[in-house]
Amino acid sequence: MKKFKQNLPFILTMAAFTTACAVLSVLAIRNEPQYVRLVPSSTSVSDASDTIDTPATAEESPPLNINTATAEELQTLPGIGASRAADIIAYREANGGFLYIEELLQISGIGDKTFENLRELVCVE
Repeated sequence: MKKFKQNLPFILTMAAFTTACAVLSVLAIRNEPQYVRLVPSSTSVSDASDTIDTPATAEESPPLNINTATAEELQTLPGIGASRAADIIAYREANGGFLYIEELLQISGIGDKTFENLRELVCVE
């Protein structure tokens, strides 16, 4: 019995790990984007119930229309600060709006990497 008590933390950790793997397997089969936030070692297994989070996806929030978005709305996009938002609005006003989201590449400071991060988050209407 003494050996069992010494191994109890390990057994509980393995049980929690096995349960987490099962949950993630089901979520993967359902094709639901999920990620696991690591739990600090000081957190007990019972405190770890809120460690599975769902990131925001394109299905959950509609794409931002770059032809009508305000500077504040544009600044919610990754890699877009106040200066870049002002550049997007200036381009939009000078060119009568965006026809394609790829036109964002014409704006100084928006390169391929930034555009790829924005592709699913923006639209033109």
